[in-house]
Amino acid sequence: MPRIDKQDRADYDKKYRESKKAARAEYQAAWRAENAEHLKARAAKRRLEKRAMCLIAGARVRSRSRGIIFELDDFAPELQKIIDGGKCQLSGVKFDLSPGRKPTSPSIDRINPELGYTPGNVRVICHALNAALGDWGEAGLAPIIAGVMLQKNAINAEAATQFIAAYMGEI
Repeated sequence: MPRIDKQDRADYDKKYRESKKAARAEYQAAWRAENAEHLKARAAKRRLEKRAMCLIAGARVRSRSRGIIFELDDFAPELQKIIDGGKCQLSGVKFDLSPGRKPTSPSIDRINPELGYTPGNVRVICHALNAALGDWGEAGLAPIIAGVMLQKNAINAEAATQFIAAYMGEI
C-alpha cells in the first residue's frame, strides 16, 4: 500500500471540506431552525449559570474596541459570587436574572472609567443604574435621584438637601 504524504492528505481534506461547504451550511441552518427552542433554552441556561462569564465577554469586546485596559479573565468566580448574592452593589436592589436585558439585570460597572476593567475597579450593579451613571458618575446622578425622591415625597426636604450637599462636596 502506498503511504500518503501528510501534506497531500491535508490538501485532499481541505478540498473535500470546500466541496461540501454549501451542503453543510444548509444542513446546519435546517438543524438550527428545527431546534430553535432547544438552542434558546440552552443559551438562557448558560446565561443564568455563567452570567459572570457572559458579562466579562461583553466587557472584553468593549475594551478591545475602545482601547481600554482589561484584566478580568481570572475574575469570573468572584463576579459570579456577587451575582449569585442577588443584589446590586450600589443600590442594594435585587437582580432580575431572567433571560433578556432588564433594568435590574446585573451589569459590570467601572468605578473609575479611566482605570479600565480591572478587579479592583469593577462592581456589579443594575443595568439601568449603570446606564444612568454614564458620563457623570455617582456625583452627577445623586442630586437627580434625590430630586426625584423629593418630588415623589419619598424623603423630606431636609434629608434631600443634606444628601445633595454631601454628594456635591459641600459638607
